[in-house]
Amino acid sequence: MSLDEKLQNYKEELPPKILKKLKQKAQEKNLTEKQLEEALEETEQRFEQKQVEYGEPVGTIAAQSIGEPGTQMSIDYEEEVIIKQNEEIKTKKIGEIIDNKILSQEAREKDEWEVVDISNQNYKVPSLTQDEKVEWKELQECSRHPAPEKILEIKTSSGRKIKATDSHSFLIRKNNEIKTKSGSELEKGDRIPSIKKLKHNCIQTLETTEYINQKWAKKKLPKQIKLDKEFGWFIGIYLAEGNCTKQFVNTSNRNQQIQLKIRKIAERFGFSYNEYEHSKGYSETHDVRLNSKQLLNLLEKTCGTGSQNKKIPEFAYSAYDDFVAALLRGYFDGNGNINPEKDMIRVSSRSKELINGISLLLNRLGIFSTKNTDKKQSTLILSHKNAHKFKQKIGFTQQEKNKEINQIKEKPTQEYIDMIPGTGELIKEISQKIGTPTRRINNFHKRDKIGRETLKKYIKEFKQKANSEEVEQKIKELEEAAKSEVIWDKITQIKEIKPTRNYVYDFSVKDTENFTTKQGIVTHNTMRTFHYAGVAEIDVTLGLPRLIEIVDARKTPSSPMMTIKLEEEYASDKNKAREIGWKIEETRLEDIADMETDFSKMRILINLDDETLSKKKISEEEVIDKVENTADDSVTEEGENYIVRPSSSSYREILRLVEDLKEIKVAGIEGISRVIIRKEGEEYTIYTEGSAFKEVLGLEGVDSSKTKTNDLHEVYDTLGIEGARRALINEATDTLDEQGLEVDIRHIMLVADLMTNDGRLRAIGRHGVSGEKQSVLARAAFEVTVNHLLDAGKRGERDELKGVPENVIVGQPIELGTGIVDLQMKEQEE
Repeated sequence: MSLDEKLQNYKEELPPKILKKLKQKAQEKNLTEKQLEEALEETEQRFEQKQVEYGEPVGTIAAQSIGEPGTQMSIDYEEEVIIKQNEEIKTKKIGEIIDNKILSQEAREKDEWEVVDISNQNYKVPSLTQDEKVEWKELQECSRHPAPEKILEIKTSSGRKIKATDSHSFLIRKNNEIKTKSGSELEKGDRIPSIKKLKHNCIQTLETTEYINQKWAKKKLPKQIKLDKEFGWFIGIYLAEGNCTKQFVNTSNRNQQIQLKIRKIAERFGFSYNEYEHSKGYSETHDVRLNSKQLLNLLEKTCGTGSQNKKIPEFAYSAYDDFVAALLRGYFDGNGNINPEKDMIRVSSRSKELINGISLLLNRLGIFSTKNTDKKQSTLILSHKNAHKFKQKIGFTQQEKNKEINQIKEKPTQEYIDMIPGTGELIKEISQKIGTPTRRINNFHKRDKIGRETLKKYIKEFKQKANSEEVEQKIKELEEAAKSEVIWDKITQIKEIKPTRNYVYDFSVKDTENFTTKQGIVTHNTMRTFHYAGVAEIDVTLGLPRLIEIVDARKTPSSPMMTIKLEEEYASDKNKAREIGWKIEETRLEDIADMETDFSKMRILINLDDETLSKKKISEEEVIDKVENTADDSVTEEGENYIVRPSSSSYREILRLVEDLKEIKVAGIEGISRVIIRKEGEEYTIYTEGSAFKEVLGLEGVDSSKTKTNDLHEVYDTLGIEGARRALINEATDTLDEQGLEVDIRHIMLVADLMTNDGRLRAIGRHGVSGEKQSVLARAAFEVTVNHLLDAGKRGERDELKGVPENVIVGQPIELGTGIVDLQMKEQEE
């Protein structure tokens, strides 16, 4: 079968333009018939994936808005998620959150979906970025739709679980990049990300009036309780050994150090207490009873009571690390068991929710745990290096337990959980270039995974043997993988289960489109994505919405972006390309510093990230000068922190100042929120989210002849009307091509000429070309008929009836074609 005949078979499936390009490539590469068939099948499959149905969104890149859902990708009602609003971190069932939003707000409906816009409500979730960092990202929408008959329950080797529909997508790591994979395609052995450290903003005090009414109390709790180490430890020991009765809070433990610390809590708040020795089960125990209804009410509402009902109080997730470490110490003091022989620490509880919360708090301190749940209880285990981290960061109160934990040594062990997948090919490439024997890395290459600590050792060795810039760059990519802020957790079980409710639920997250469950699993919310120029990380409006923007000559496109080409010296060097990217990308203070609010001393602590500053070539002095300009005051240095104090000692002022500090621009170009660098062929290209065309063209290393923006007015202001005309044609052509639509270029050129022929960039519409027509009736026929007729009447305008619309309206021949000529005929007499 000839090449043309082969392509003809796909005429119904693929647009002519794609078939034409395929033909060119087939001739250039001299493809065999089998290779051509494979290429056609793959192209058809990819094209089918990028098709849209009526009502489905067009043009959202790598972040499909669930407002117009194309697929049913959601998780179960009972899945708890981590969410932050106004700096307060909570964990709640996703179904409960979204059901309440749908009840309290007007939801828009599409097919079977109900969708609510929450983009203005300051909700954020922990989300995984492309460089494998966990950052708080804004929630934009939430949705629900009827649940299918069956959903999937996925369990990992660390004991974490998630319930989702089989079309819900998950993140995996492949070829040293993060990619998506639907639940139906997941297999045992695949690895999905679980966060190993939760970033946070901190609160220092607990407002007790939010939980208890103290109007008739004889001995009142303070309106504010400082979340310090002492109170944190007491919360932890209560969760392990305490319970609430109708009259008092009881804690049972024979250790005298623990008893002493509980008495100190009673003295701190002025409560009376009683102590009793009695038998509990098969052993003697000692009870300390704190006589305070206020305290028991507070603990019941925040921590629960009874072994099956306890949970981590929500305020603990937002507290300082010192409070969190003390809470964990208190809990492990009461409930922790140490096995030095196995280098292991273990706790168990009848409350699954409590164990999940303990695991999440351990993540706060960078300690990763494994979990196991059976019908009666849930168990959490810290083994090997994580047990060693616990010893360093938390420890125990009891001397005997500290003796046992000191026997746990940090030593090399076989890594089973903290493996980094998708690195095999890169390790092999580096090894071949520096002469490392293949037998040493064959195992990692074949399995396509390597333990994190083992990878760090190889990176150190590779650095010593690096013999070129190319090798150094590849080593940097491995270093980024080793620094990832997630554990790639192996899937051990996938089974079908019934959903717990009639609906399943989902979030839409700005930029990343992924969020984190309370179990720590990072889950993606969409598989149906649209890619622009291979850039999966930037959102760009395409399709009909973009076409409307073009013909309307909108002042600012809904998603401005630039494609920046580089001069030869910079285009072939990723480091130089990255330097230009850093000059372009807008960097604010919150991007390079951790900020904490110390309400007790009415000050703000700023801790600059030295690594980010060095990478972006920003000096500390430059940053502090800008902070001083914003704060209108001097900045003092204290240890590793810079201290800023507001001019007045009010909570409102310090919160306002924090927001102002976050927005300080320390580098880059205003409006360029993100920069992505992609290698295309042999050259690096920079893509930006945001546009500043004139400023970018002036940068050293930028090829001004090939760089472009989708902001037509920026082109007009920078290059003039001819440049704007060319940009109009290119943008319209690219938009139509993206959708596989064939439109003769002369039609597009005619529209572009019409929009630019008087030296201005005008819209097609009543405020542009159509609104400036000389004919009153033509303008009235387009839009707002009555207004045009009234305005023309006021001004006494006259319509010459020279165009098509006005003559059709009055019902007379149009002065066009045969309508131009009047014929007279003289009849012949017979």
